[in-house]
Amino acid sequence: MRILFIAPQPFFENRGTPIAVRNMLRALGELGHTADLVTYHAGQNVRIPGVTIYRSWRLPFKRIPIGFSFLKLLLDPLLYGAVLKRLLSKRYDVIHGVEEGIFLALLAFPRRKAIVCYDVDSSLTEQLAARGRLWRVIAPLLQSLEAWAVRKSDCLVPVCPALTEHVLKLAPGKPVFQIEDTPIIRHDALSPEQELRLRQKLSLQNEKTVVYIGNFEPYQGVDLILQAFAEVVTRLPESVLIMVGGSESEVREKKRLARAFGVEPHVRFTGFVPPEKAGVYLSLADVLVSPRCRGTNFPMKVYSYLASGKPLVATDLPVHTQLLTREIALLCPPTPRGLADGIIHPLENPSRANQIGRAAKRFVEKEFSEGAYRRKVAALYRWIGEEVSRRRGKDG
Repeated sequence: MRILFIAPQPFFENRGTPIAVRNMLRALGELGHTADLVTYHAGQNVRIPGVTIYRSWRLPFKRIPIGFSFLKLLLDPLLYGAVLKRLLSKRYDVIHGVEEGIFLALLAFPRRKAIVCYDVDSSLTEQLAARGRLWRVIAPLLQSLEAWAVRKSDCLVPVCPALTEHVLKLAPGKPVFQIEDTPIIRHDALSPEQELRLRQKLSLQNEKTVVYIGNFEPYQGVDLILQAFAEVVTRLPESVLIMVGGSESEVREKKRLARAFGVEPHVRFTGFVPPEKAGVYLSLADVLVSPRCRGTNFPMKVYSYLASGKPLVATDLPVHTQLLTREIALLCPPTPRGLADGIIHPLENPSRANQIGRAAKRFVEKEFSEGAYRRKVAALYRWIGEEVSRRRGKDG
């Protein structure tokens, strides 16, 4: 099938939604479909079989913030122009819109009866409310627009159970194809020599290591884990927190916070590390942690955490518990003391930690492998193909 894929993100960039877009496009190419990707001017050019990339008009902005922003309000109309240009030059079977790209899909012309697929990577209303008081003022308007987009789309593709529940409340009976993410960080075992070099690089001796990998956005709970680690080192002085991620300015800010909490000597900041190079830190970890404190969509990095076979400590909130259970993760209250207790338990109980890690690895291999992902994408596009044929047959 011919697909117009609308992704209002910098592509490619090593972060959540662009990675999810790349995974979807790869799967579509492997299934024999062709896609024209319309995306922002910013990002790296990557080659994906079956995919042609078209970019919006270039503006002098290289960094585009995660989530909703005033900059996106400027970029999206330019992206809309690129969408219209593609629709005027070619007829598509499907228009696949990611996040707010669905509005460009639904408002585009001439659609020529193409199936409109809404790729729901997050709740747009929730994103906006998290940006601050000014944005919350217009959240009710966006909530109405989001509900309209859900109802007008032909099918919905949420990435986790919470988003499935959200869209079905807005449009009961709408065709829904839940397609979760897959592990993106490869866990490769380190040789003794490799581990020694990495420990020397991080100024580590024989400390127990707690590892966080991800961005430093407020919803991730980075401040929470730094505060919790003050309690951890009080009870387990021979422990170190490795924070993998963050821009230079974010790392400077978090170093100041670590100093304020009195844990700076126990924290190592690596700065941003591409997912394909972050696997060494999974190998180094005694415990992995996801301190997410708000949000709906299940954290992408957690699939990699689980696949590593290392024990995971996560906050006991719906963002995690929609998929995590106490059989595959150590769930703890989203408080400094609760998170500290959660981290200390596997460090003091290695047999229990290993049991949880092994169960988590089996869970991911069964439910969220690359093969499982491809089968879910195939099911979605098999339904779309049948719907395209039905509409064309109906039109005579």
